[in-house]
Amino acid sequence: MQDNMTAMEVVNALTVATAWSKTFSRQFLSELIDVIVAGLERDGEVRVRGLGLFRSKRVEERIGRNPRTGEALVIPAHYNVQFTPEKSLRELVNRRNAHLKPSWIKEKSTPEPQKHIPPPVAAVVTKSYRRKSLSGLWLVLLLGAIPILWCLLHAAGWLGGANEKNTAAESSAMRETTSEAI
Repeated sequence: MQDNMTAMEVVNALTVATAWSKTFSRQFLSELIDVIVAGLERDGEVRVRGLGLFRSKRVEERIGRNPRTGEALVIPAHYNVQFTPEKSLRELVNRRNAHLKPSWIKEKSTPEPQKHIPPPVAAVVTKSYRRKSLSGLWLVLLLGAIPILWCLLHAAGWLGGANEKNTAAESSAMRETTSEAI
């Protein structure tokens, strides 16, 4: 079954399951919802035996944000409807997993944090000297690799020049075919 059902889908399911007419199924669903709403307004909760408990819960006023603009706005106080299924309905829904039993997860013990001991001054100077020499070496390698990469890209036609035979019409046709493939 799908995640969300419209009222007409519920009416159709009632019609198929009970052999009621669509008109009667629609009226039944409408009356059921009206009874639940009236009970929530009057008592704050409605228990339907075999189904569960509907409760209205007050949500206090709070500050929210408009997701498009990020502007702060006040969300007024309102009521939400909560549904708690009866035990028989829960068991009916979970009957496929009834054989599964809960088990405790063993937590890993975390080792005690070690105190940070600063290295001797000579080691710090040596490391910083090595870092400077390595960064100079990387810079030389990078500067030497840029012309090689440029030559490879140019030869492959990614930078133009080698394969400039494509006209504007051909390149737009290529864009259309790739967008259709996506």
